[in-house]
Amino acid sequence: MAKFHAPVIQDNPSGWGPCAVPEKFKDMPYQPFSKGDRLGK
Repeated sequence: MAKFHAPVIQDNPSGWGPCAVPEKFKDMPYQPFSKGDRLGK
């Protein structure tokens, strides 16, 4: 039978977001979006 291994969870006592930004997302700017935006145009 397969076993379930719980993932490691980082607790952030000073907020609700992640404790640190992953290296691959460090220099990525914030991109606002809207559900009504059309893709490809």
